[in-house]
Amino acid sequence: MFPFTLADHETGQAFVTLTTAIMIVIAIVIGIVLLNINSAIFKRLQVHQKKLHLRFFENVIRIVIVIFLLLWAFSETDMGHRLYQMAFGSTVVLTGVLGLAGKDVLQDIFAGIMLSIGRPFEIGDRILINGVDKACSVEDMTLRHVVLRT
Repeated sequence: MFPFTLADHETGQAFVTLTTAIMIVIAIVIGIVLLNINSAIFKRLQVHQKKLHLRFFENVIRIVIVIFLLLWAFSETDMGHRLYQMAFGSTVVLTGVLGLAGKDVLQDIFAGIMLSIGRPFEIGDRILINGVDKACSVEDMTLRHVVLRT
């Protein structure tokens, strides 16, 4: 073991070695660089066109980067192996619980994905809603909601 090791005093098993700490720092640095590149690319794309699907894909790529780097950073640690075992060992139960508890949230997210793909309106468009006397302008749109201004 390296001289710089966080270990359990009773068992002597290492929690974080110097190699693991360096790997986590490298993952954080790579993550910051990739997230900045992602933001810069999508800012340039959005200067020319204010498209909802660009904002959606920017957020999707951001989430994928963070998840990938977290998995990579902890893949070689004992804690990472325990997390994998815990996550995959209870997948069926977790899927059932999340499916029932998050039904409304998942419906909103899939509706947001369909709005982003179908693109019935863009930010800044004026739309009419049944039951509302005035036209509304689309201010913002996320996967969960659309902000309208009357």
